[in-house]
Amino acid sequence: MKHTPTYTSFSQKLIPIMVITIVLSCLLASCTLPKEQTYEGLFSSAFEVSVFYPCGLSTPTALVGESGYIETGYWLISTPDSGFNEQLQDFHSFREPSGQLSIYVKVVGTLPPTKEHGYGHLGMYSNQITVKEVLDMKLWDKHQCQLER
Repeated sequence: MKHTPTYTSFSQKLIPIMVITIVLSCLLASCTLPKEQTYEGLFSSAFEVSVFYPCGLSTPTALVGESGYIETGYWLISTPDSGFNEQLQDFHSFREPSGQLSIYVKVVGTLPPTKEHGYGHLGMYSNQITVKEVLDMKLWDKHQCQLER
């Protein structure tokens, strides 16, 4: 009895290659997507300023009590579901005469890779933290975490 070879179409041959390509693409994308982490530190808000300084991050000497251009820290934004802006409203009466507000925050968020043109107002910040969930928010006290100077 003569065996007839099974015919495999060109598209059937491509299926394993397509599956491998999709799997590798997903793995590569998951390596480059920012991971959610818990961050804590100082959030400072003023005119055209929304900056987060993680505990232990070196900060400029004129950090607290002055608004203006910031040399270190991350631009901070939040997702609508995080409740960050709603909780922040409770602290607006504590703004300094300069307009600055200093708050201790502990949040779950993401920190994407740095980019050449920066983040935030006029692209002044090398990175941006996106808040997904607020774990704690209270008036800033320098004893809550160490900000190196």
